[in-house]
Amino acid sequence: MLAEGLAWGESQKNSLAAKINAELAEPRERYNELTANPSQIEDILQAGALPKARKEARTAGPKYATPSVSVPLSKSQKVV
Repeated sequence: MLAEGLAWGESQKNSLAAKINAELAEPRERYNELTANPSQIEDILQAGALPKARKEARTAGPKYATPSVSVPLSKSQKVV
């Protein structure tokens, strides 16, 4: 490369770019697959959301429970 007039810095940049490109090839391919099929993204999100929602519901406890409130009835109201 250097004999052809390519500077040392250019050689390093090309080498680094090639390594980065090789490292990102698989994630880039997955990204292209997902963007070509948006419904697959929704399926993945829904599959992950359900277990998380269940866990939140189990661990939330009384913090999110509906409070029970007693309201006195007037004489004209009757319990049905």
